[in-house]
Amino acid sequence: MKKTHSACALGAPGSAYTAVCKHLFLIVFVTGICTSTYAQRTPHEKINMVKDKVEYQGYSIRPIVAMDGSLGYDILKNNKILLHQYRPPVMNARLYKKDDAYKVAEWAVQQYIKTKRFPPFIPAAAVKNLHLSSTH
Repeated sequence: MKKTHSACALGAPGSAYTAVCKHLFLIVFVTGICTSTYAQRTPHEKINMVKDKVEYQGYSIRPIVAMDGSLGYDILKNNKILLHQYRPPVMNARLYKKDDAYKVAEWAVQQYIKTKRFPPFIPAAAVKNLHLSSTH
């Protein structure tokens, strides 16, 4: 009876071990490409959720990173989050500067004070009046 040493068979071309290694390499490679691509799509200003928090008409506004890598914002009252705007709040545009996120959040606070609800999006006319600098 001939004995085969398992260590020799592990790296042999066509072996199951070689196939697993190829698949793992492919997974790591694709993950690296996706990660670097995502990192390149986030051209927003750096934010600090504590230092960048501002007060506006009794509400706190702090910029956050939105789902797509642009900027969104949280609106708080008495340290309780009333609105977590993690999706781009402006139709067909993204915010990349903190000042623009503040302008849009302040507009949302004004609407909330008037209607007791936050608007689902910012209409084009309001966007034009806000003179945003960083929308794409």
